Amino acid sequence: MYKVLFLVLLVFSGNSISRELDNITISKLMFDDIYGNKLYIETTEGWTEVGCHRSTWSFVLNIPTNSELHRNMYSMLLAAKASGAKLKLVGKATCDDHNFIESLRRVELK
Repeated sequence: MYKVLFLVLLVFSGNSISRELDNITISKLMFDDIYGNKLYIETTEGWTEVGCHRSTWSFVLNIPTNSELHRNMYSMLLAAKASGAKLKLVGKATCDDHNFIESLRRVELK
């Protein structure tokens, strides 16, 4: 009985679905001092409502001042925006950094 309940919860959990946007370009980047060190990313791919994500912004990236990884991701995103390069962006399947916008986990510059 518990195994069946666990499987049902796993299948229908909204947090288990992360988004992958492949072969896209960045259309807009935004910082707003109201939200702190968070970069909002909008892509040429239209938005879809998946898991916790319910925004026209594609992803949000929290950039803590002590995180070299997130600063490097930010640099890649800026380079991709400036050059119009194609990217693959993968989310975390959570909206930890901002309600209704999926947090960014991975950036692949093509």
